[in-house]
Amino acid sequence: MAQLASRMDDDVESFMRKLAGQSLIPTGELRVTTNDTLLVYLLMPVFAAFRRAFPTINLDVVLTNQLLNLSKRDADIAVRVTDNPLETLVGRRICGLNWAIYGLKSEFPDAVHGVHPDLDSLALRIWVSLGDQLGHIRAVRYVHERVSEAQIAIKINTVLGLTEEVEEGIGIGPLPCLIADRREKLVR
Repeated sequence: MAQLASRMDDDVESFMRKLAGQSLIPTGELRVTTNDTLLVYLLMPVFAAFRRAFPTINLDVVLTNQLLNLSKRDADIAVRVTDNPLETLVGRRICGLNWAIYGLKSEFPDAVHGVHPDLDSLALRIWVSLGDQLGHIRAVRYVHERVSEAQIAIKINTVLGLTEEVEEGIGIGPLPCLIADRREKLVR
């Protein structure tokens, strides 16, 4: 037993000497899942900075609105927009995301000057919305609770697509301010 302990001690000491002479550089692949909106409007600069800091780690970015299974290695990290994360996930709030109702400036010229229509009159207009599969997003619940199904012209499963629908004049709809405020044709 003493010989085994002595040999283990020698092995550990030898291993520590080898580590002391080497720089430990993280390497490998990191799979990140997010959606197209977060990738384009928030994460691309983060990924670029990450790659500069850790050039030996390759990123595998998976774009989807579906929740992937982290325990099955569908992804190592998930970046999502949610008010209520699943209990099985360990998460951290990284930022807030403000939403507002947007329409075309040409249809709401007074809104450009800060005079907004009342919410009851907006409920009578044609809307576009994210689909039921994204019902965990507060903006989706807002539309589905206040606007009749007949007034919703199109439902879609991507925020970028929803933004394009509003910008094409198909209807008004809730959009993240960080996207819609950059679009010249839109107004809150």
